[in-house]
Amino acid sequence: MREVLGRLLGRLPKYEDVPLILSGLEFEGLLADPGENMRILRDAEDSFRLLYSMAENFLTAIRRPRRE
Repeated sequence: MREVLGRLLGRLPKYEDVPLILSGLEFEGLLADPGENMRILRDAEDSFRLLYSMAENFLTAIRRPRRE
């Protein structure tokens, strides 16, 4: 998942990216081309879903009892 998110960001994600991913995009920064705007918004939604999924997997992993 980290690699997929990295492709969307254009680089591997860092913890500094979390606020941007969670808050989404500033709509003033979108382009006039509606098709390009839809792609940008879809990428932002994909990034959020990937981050959510990564966090969910992490929390599930730490809740599992350790095998000894």
